Amino acid sequence: MKAILTCILFTCTANTVFSQVDNTRKKIDSVARANPLYHNYRVDELRTGLRYLIRDEPYKSDPTLIQYTSNLKDKLERTNIVNYIEELRYFADLKIDKKYKDNFDEEIANINHTASHALADVFLGKKDYGQAEKYFLKALVEHQLFSVSGTTVEKDSHRIEYDLVKVYQNLGRKDEAYGYLLALINSQWNYELGEKGIIAMAENDDKKKLKRDIDKALKTFVARPDYFLEFTFRGKKILFWNALSLNKEYFSKNIMKTEFYKSLNL
Repeated sequence: MKAILTCILFTCTANTVFSQVDNTRKKIDSVARANPLYHNYRVDELRTGLRYLIRDEPYKSDPTLIQYTSNLKDKLERTNIVNYIEELRYFADLKIDKKYKDNFDEEIANINHTASHALADVFLGKKDYGQAEKYFLKALVEHQLFSVSGTTVEKDSHRIEYDLVKVYQNLGRKDEAYGYLLALINSQWNYELGEKGIIAMAENDDKKKLKRDIDKALKTFVARPDYFLEFTFRGKKILFWNALSLNKEYFSKNIMKTEFYKSLNL
């Protein structure tokens, strides 16, 4: 009888623990959905980079920069970053000397990128898709993440491209959404998201026309001298980045070998 009671007690305790863990996980997921922030794990590096930066001229003579830096008293993370939109806008446009990249001072070199990407995420969460587009493109192209790891840069770039798809879908700009999904099919990390996304978007579209437009777009692919890749889909220029070297043939093959593309031939 004692053994039975012990077993029942253990089972009840275990179920309670598992239930608490599950509730905690759901709460964390809910907070993350309400406050999207790709750089949640590194956004507080902004404070570190800024503290280092304001030791040097001309930054230590910039009263606005000094004030905005001093405003960041608490650790930055997804639930409070929305309180610093004005500061983030300033940091995103701040002219950072390239010497910090030359010296591999990542916290300083990434001030522009981290601020831009955080703003894009904040506006995405607020459903302000016009501002989200502006800052995602700024984080992707103008202030790309600086890292010695090409994989880290690629993952960051492709996450931005995936979020741009959501932005363009919500803005009703399907052509650009299609374009970035085609780019993601060439990602070594997000190709499945790219294919699944384009299948869902194409469900009610004219498949023959879509295939013609994709085939036309594949012919426009070029590798730019700044390491970005570019093609045009339905008149919309799609600019993206890939750590692996891509040429027109490889880019096209990656798309044409997908089940999605094959289904357009039916």
